[in-house]
Amino acid sequence: MSEIGDFPTVQRQGLPSLVYDLRPSEGPGDSYFIEVARFSSEVVHQIEKHARTILDRYFVHAANVLREPPASRGEAAIDLLTVGAVTSLHGNSARRVPKWVLAELQKLSWKCGRPAMTAGILRDALSRTFMKVDNGKRREAEGASRPDPDTVFDDLAHLTDWLLCTGDLAETSRCVVNWASALRTLPCKEACQWIEMAQELFHWFEAAADEALGKYTTGVAGFLANQRPRSRRREDRFLRGKKPVAYHLAMVAVEIANQAMRREFARRPRKVVLLPACMRGANARACPGGQSCGFDVRCSQCDSACSVNRATEVIEAVGAKICVENCARNSLRLISRWGSERGTGFVVVACLANLRAIQQASRWIGMTCQFLPLDFPGCQSHWRKARIPTTLNAAELGRLVTGARTRRSELAARPAFALDDPL
Repeated sequence: MSEIGDFPTVQRQGLPSLVYDLRPSEGPGDSYFIEVARFSSEVVHQIEKHARTILDRYFVHAANVLREPPASRGEAAIDLLTVGAVTSLHGNSARRVPKWVLAELQKLSWKCGRPAMTAGILRDALSRTFMKVDNGKRREAEGASRPDPDTVFDDLAHLTDWLLCTGDLAETSRCVVNWASALRTLPCKEACQWIEMAQELFHWFEAAADEALGKYTTGVAGFLANQRPRSRRREDRFLRGKKPVAYHLAMVAVEIANQAMRREFARRPRKVVLLPACMRGANARACPGGQSCGFDVRCSQCDSACSVNRATEVIEAVGAKICVENCARNSLRLISRWGSERGTGFVVVACLANLRAIQQASRWIGMTCQFLPLDFPGCQSHWRKARIPTTLNAAELGRLVTGARTRRSELAARPAFALDDPL
């Protein structure tokens, strides 16, 4: 049995430009993970430095009122940064949508006595007309507006409803609701100061993340620029329309979530790795993973070159189980399948565009997870006309499954990364 990290990945040469790409052009294979870990520590340090009092009060409110305190200070810091992000990036877009539209979209999502087909047609028509992706050309899209003390809580509630109606940004609404609950305990003027601090931290993060992690998302700008106007009416337009900073925020959020849950994950007696179906190789059309609803599908080992097959051979050698899931964009389906298995630790592998939403959904329901982004997105559903089998960093997958605290390049003195590295 070969050790983790031996199976090949798709090389950069000869591939068209990718939306993002985590594979290093030079240096160790896990350089991305080392860099994002280093930058994540800096992000938490900066937020603690400038917003320690805010985090302290939020922690007390989350524990005593919400009854769901964050797993760590780092997660609370990222939640604050998320509030700054959504109010800065989507606040103006939300304000342009009338309240009655959001109320009707939410009713239609539950059908409310209408036939499913009729509700779907009406929902799509309203969504395409009013729920638009901001292309940055509107004057009011330039920067975030300052919160108004007279309307700050109504604006947050409206933004929450807007996020729910986007579909692909819906999971973020829970974070906004929790922080809005804490803000309501403050005078309106002080609540506005909290939001302004979150927005200032986000603007710092946007510039710092571009410098630290921007080399991994160089394809995002080209992808957004080359989209046709009609693509802004697609159902997945908010997923495809994410800016580089959204990918950078997902990178940091996933790293901090992994750190917060690492010990709890190591205690779980059963480990399950959830791989996306877009990793399947040349036999994808005939693979059982493509012929099902994505529930509990295991690799049939029909293709020795398939990344799913090679990952299965290695991970199952250490007692973990691998299941293949279809597109994890619908986190509710993933949660409904795996959320009740409390004695299991999950390693969720997904595209960076989806991974933040999955991480939030699993956190709210209490799943114990570690998260691993795919090296690049290559599926036909959202990113490409012709599918490219995606890959992952096998050494990092092994580190997450076994609970090793150090990475392969950090163990240069050792001959190789061993699956039984001590915790």
